[in-house]
Amino acid sequence: MDDEKKRKEAAWREELRRDEEEQLGVETEEEAGEPARTRADHEAQCPKLLRSSDILGRVAEALRATATFAGTTLVVQLLVLAFFSRHLARPVSVAVRGESSVGKSYAIERAMEFVSPKGTHVLTSMSQLALAYSDEEFVHRVIILYEADALADKRSASLVRSLLSEGRLVHEYTDFDGGRHSVKIEKEGPTNLITSAAGRIDYELGTRLLSVNVDDGPETTKAILEVLARAAEGEASEPDFSEFHALDRLIASGECRVVIPFARVVAAACDASATRMRRDFQAVLGLVQTHALLHQTQRERDDEGRIVASARDYAAVYGLIADVLACSSGQAIPAQIRETVEAVDHLQHAGLPGEPVKLAEIAAHLGVHRTTVSRRISGAIKLELLQDVETRSGHARLIKLGEPLPEDRGVLPSPADLDLGS
Repeated sequence: MDDEKKRKEAAWREELRRDEEEQLGVETEEEAGEPARTRADHEAQCPKLLRSSDILGRVAEALRATATFAGTTLVVQLLVLAFFSRHLARPVSVAVRGESSVGKSYAIERAMEFVSPKGTHVLTSMSQLALAYSDEEFVHRVIILYEADALADKRSASLVRSLLSEGRLVHEYTDFDGGRHSVKIEKEGPTNLITSAAGRIDYELGTRLLSVNVDDGPETTKAILEVLARAAEGEASEPDFSEFHALDRLIASGECRVVIPFARVVAAACDASATRMRRDFQAVLGLVQTHALLHQTQRERDDEGRIVASARDYAAVYGLIADVLACSSGQAIPAQIRETVEAVDHLQHAGLPGEPVKLAEIAAHLGVHRTTVSRRISGAIKLELLQDVETRSGHARLIKLGEPLPEDRGVLPSPADLDLGS
């Protein structure tokens, strides 16, 4: 990092500290005539988290403590890690996938509550060159774009790709009004992106994002309806996120470099046949570093003062993303698609052998809405696991089995299979 970039980062961190103190009603040094908060002050505000050996478990507890959250906490926990990864030199970006109304934006909103507001830049849409012309700074900030559709055009997607991959954005244009001279706009990172999508994402951008699916099953829907009803009856409650915000400020005020002494051991045991792992493995390392960053008071330091990740950090990250990576790399079948193919198999054997199954029958068997099943079937057809034999336009789908369901394979080695120490 050159001197100019170090200066900008130091200025940004000072601005972060001041803005957050203003939001919390804390007088600044100039206002109060006394020193502003120190690292020790931040530590005093999050003692329980600093003593916790499982901060992601505390995230899950906070979510379950409210009457407005239902379903698995894994997606939100992964997003919380991604949010905190903004402190790294190479933060982790995530796309939350799923059909409309399954709770993609809700998961992002809940995860965002665990980090300081200053660390995020929230957008619901943007124009093609909005990031280049924005007055906002993006150093160690998370861009939250609730709908990835805003990146459908090539120019905006290209700007975001540069910001994520190169850690900076450089846009040059000709100022005709100012005498036809060239103007260069530079925005420094590092920056990461959290977004959601029901459909396709720009391919090149998609390779830079971890993709995680929100559960669309009926049991989760039923649980969501239950919490909505409880909230309507006045049972809703909100946890106190102040400790997590204090931890965020504590991390911003200190050493954010993390080394993973066993990184080559993990790399050697990964499935090298999964080409996508060339990019995804960087995200794995980033999440391991972030988990160590969260638990830094319980981690060792090396001779340079860097935080040293432990086997516990890898184990925690493995539990969150092993299945996600296996599916995105094509080495495993997503659970919803596997369930749908198995339903077709059951229905075909229950009826006349070899006869196709109607979409409505599959939906009734699964207890899932027909539009949801239709999307699942489309995904299975792309994987050649199912076939639609109805060729007439305007007629309901008739589904038959395609290729046999393969056995799922992992791309990340299990912690139990590795000798990483304690």
